[in-house]
Amino acid sequence: ETKSLMKPISGASGFRFLLLFFIVATLIAAPLFFALAPETPVALGLTLLVLGSCAPAAAALIVLRIDDDARETAAFRLRIRTWRVAGRWYLAAVLIPTAVWLAGAGVVSFLRQTVACQPAGLLIFPIVWIAALGEEIGWRGFALPRLLPRFNAVTASVFVGVMWGAFLAPLYWQRPVFVVLNFGLTIPLSVVLTWLFLRTRSSVLLCTLLHAVFYTWGQAFLMADGGEGTFGVAVFFMWVIADILVIHNGANLWRETSISRDDRGKFWWL
Repeated sequence: ETKSLMKPISGASGFRFLLLFFIVATLIAAPLFFALAPETPVALGLTLLVLGSCAPAAAALIVLRIDDDARETAAFRLRIRTWRVAGRWYLAAVLIPTAVWLAGAGVVSFLRQTVACQPAGLLIFPIVWIAALGEEIGWRGFALPRLLPRFNAVTASVFVGVMWGAFLAPLYWQRPVFVVLNFGLTIPLSVVLTWLFLRTRSSVLLCTLLHAVFYTWGQAFLMADGGEGTFGVAVFFMWVIADILVIHNGANLWRETSISRDDRGKFWWL
């Protein structure tokens, strides 16, 4: 069922559409991200961030219009609407990013005896959700399904992760170290999101939930002085989770088991 929602890249034209998607998304978002500065008022800054984050969704719609493929457009809409999946996947989407950040905080606390965190940052979850949805519609809703039929899931995830990191680079133009850290994050996070995408019948909404929870925790820690250390450790733990998924499930992030269909729900991590 998942594969039926994928459109393969066929020859040079397929890559051109994917490249066009990335260029359009970047051209829309870059001016908005470059306009963000420490002195930008909070309301204006959040508006620019959300609008820039919605650029992948806008780019996907533009390229779909140009491509004019009714079957792919229908599949694209279905990926965005899919939300009826087993509750364990909602739990995974919330617990995985939470565990990553809390593990990072635990390590920093052990090393420094103190952790910088602003719990008030968690209150912006609805705003982060909108921004994450704008990105996921593009990255997982449009780009990933075009790569999966041609490449294995890990390779496709790396492609998306690199594009995602390059897209976000202008957001951190005043803090170059975060450009590097961001590339270090988007690749393993893309692997984890691909795993969730494949397990939830191509649900963009479930990917959005994991994405939003991760960056909401990020806001809570990065709003506080010294939160960069926790962010760096969280990136490390995201790599650990991605590696575990690849080692356990293989390059396609999908492991066939001998467990019966009735019992498979008891072993959702397989």
